[in-house]
Amino acid sequence: MRVGSSAFVPWPDLCCLRCAVQTSRAWQRAVSEELIDGVGSVVAEFFDVGVSRRWPWEDRPEAAALLAAAAVPGRDFDAVVVGEYERAFYGGQFRKVVSGLNALGVAVWLPEAGGPVELGSPVHEALR
Repeated sequence: MRVGSSAFVPWPDLCCLRCAVQTSRAWQRAVSEELIDGVGSVVAEFFDVGVSRRWPWEDRPEAAALLAAAAVPGRDFDAVVVGEYERAFYGGQFRKVVSGLNALGVAVWLPEAGGPVELGSPVHEALR
């Protein structure tokens, strides 16, 4: 990952109050920044509020915006840092989203993986 080239993707619970959303967002941002400390920095943020993680990424406004941004040649990031797996993925979304982003040259980082996700890794496959 190039320094200064990651996007941050926090995902709040569906039924959060404004204060809880802000706290969740701040917590996930801090976890993400700690994960990429010394390797990169956050250059964009995508944060869906009031949208269930059960919805496909293409149907979540901010997630869809992230997918569209990832497909743009010359984008400002080459990695996505998800603040927490449980806030971002549901069912088979993990493999689909990570594979799609990887195909575009975008790595996906998770705190639960300790860094970039490797889909062939049995440990990382267990996340789904």
